[in-house]
Amino acid sequence: MKNMQRIHFTFNDLHKRCKLILFIPRYYSLQRIEAGGEDGVERRYWYRDSSVIYISTFRGGSSLNYENIRKQEAAYSKRFGFDTITLSGVNDSGKYWKEVKYYNLYYGYANVKEEEKKYFDQAISSIQIK
Repeated sequence: MKNMQRIHFTFNDLHKRCKLILFIPRYYSLQRIEAGGEDGVERRYWYRDSSVIYISTFRGGSSLNYENIRKQEAAYSKRFGFDTITLSGVNDSGKYWKEVKYYNLYYGYANVKEEEKKYFDQAISSIQIK
């Protein structure tokens, strides 16, 4: 998974159009999830091993790391109590996950093997919001 690809994601944030750019590992399958009106959008970039990178503007964020966040003490309430926060850990299967909340934008990854974690961390840290 060393080859990275540039991704563009456009979304509305507080009635302002924003553009997000990031570099993610190649060879993914894109899943688009959209709700009606202003409810939000989510993009999931799935890989063959079931690992996934996601970007979500849904209120409350993506459901992909919901259980992982609930299992961390006080993490769920922190997720809603701060404008910006990063949560991460290892799930019950020994795979890595991370979620970043940046105001009304949630992004992160789930189900990542230890040997691939550095590429997913690079992807998340490459995010630029314009």
